[in-house]
Amino acid sequence: MRNRIFTVALLVALALPAAGALAQDDLPDKVNSGWAALQKGDLKVARSAFQDVIDASPVYDFGWYALGQVATREGKLDEAVTDFNKAIEINSEKFEYHYGLAAAYRTKEEYAKAIATMNNAEALATAPQTQYYLYLERGISYLSIRQWDRAAGDLEKAVKLQPADKMANQRFGMALFRMDDYQRAADHLRKAVAADPKDGTSQLYLARTSINLAQRERDPAKKKGLYAEGVKAASAANTLSPGFDAQNILAKAYLGSGQHELAARNFQKVVQAKPKYCFARTNLGQAYVGMEAFAQAVTALEAAVDCDPKSTIAYNTLAFAYVKENKKDLALSSYETSYKLKADPLVAVNMEKVAKNIDIDQENLVIDSLNQETMKRNEAEQAAFDKKQAEFEAEQKRLKEYKEKDN
Repeated sequence: MRNRIFTVALLVALALPAAGALAQDDLPDKVNSGWAALQKGDLKVARSAFQDVIDASPVYDFGWYALGQVATREGKLDEAVTDFNKAIEINSEKFEYHYGLAAAYRTKEEYAKAIATMNNAEALATAPQTQYYLYLERGISYLSIRQWDRAAGDLEKAVKLQPADKMANQRFGMALFRMDDYQRAADHLRKAVAADPKDGTSQLYLARTSINLAQRERDPAKKKGLYAEGVKAASAANTLSPGFDAQNILAKAYLGSGQHELAARNFQKVVQAKPKYCFARTNLGQAYVGMEAFAQAVTALEAAVDCDPKSTIAYNTLAFAYVKENKKDLALSSYETSYKLKADPLVAVNMEKVAKNIDIDQENLVIDSLNQETMKRNEAEQAAFDKKQAEFEAEQKRLKEYKEKDN
């Protein structure tokens, strides 16, 4: 998040100290021109203007704050921390000085310092705007150190103060997602997406949230709608912020929505990007199963169990694919391995079914063998009978011919 800076009524609100080399009457113009340059992003002009101000008035707190803002924009974060601390040293009653310091610490990934800075300034945040910045800044830092509940607490307050704000809704939704509160997360992430459809982070988290909600939804129509939302958001995220995460989430959304060919195509890309990401291999196998391409499923799932020998999902799906390929012995072995890892009653049922099918196949083989032997014996007996019959008929014919000759 870009560090936000407060709008300051410079000519009215600022009490300028006595100037040195710079004339007292010139200070307000210099401050205003420097601030205008900062707002425009002309950092060179802004730095020059505020350095002149500080050189003329070293105890001018706003000048140090403004230099801190310039240094932050320039990426000179250590210098920014020094400048903000100098402003606070001169005048500790300005909330915006503490906010600038906290933002610099957060950008440096020194989140504990950012949180402590906001805690120290909490009493100064008396107006709705300053309270919003306090809760947002501190909430984002809590989010960064994975203190989801504290992050959610602050970010919820920020949302209440500015209900339509994209950043507050997005980060609050992210915190709720991490707390597995998917329904509320979806509500706020949808607001963030509505505020800025081109924000890839909002789209990515909305896709993740929709998929999680869909997996838990029992109503078929609602499940279908949530997966459709997941596909839409994941497609947007993959376009706006292409990368491994977006590609993987898009593939999962396609798989959940039953678009198995698209799922397989995207999981292939995920596997190519990270061959050691075992979940993708399992999901690829599931996509092939959905396509009824069981030979390809077996190949993918054999690679999945090699990748993660403790994945019961991979073993169970592989066993199912083996059954479809009429490889029942391999299927039984896969189910047995899965059951050893986790004694799932459903797996035990599947093991029993496959074992019975194997027994039936063996019985059928025995029966087929016995039938073949019986058929061979019958054929031999029939051949012997036919031979005797032929010999009998030949003898009868001979006797008949002999009698007719004597007469």
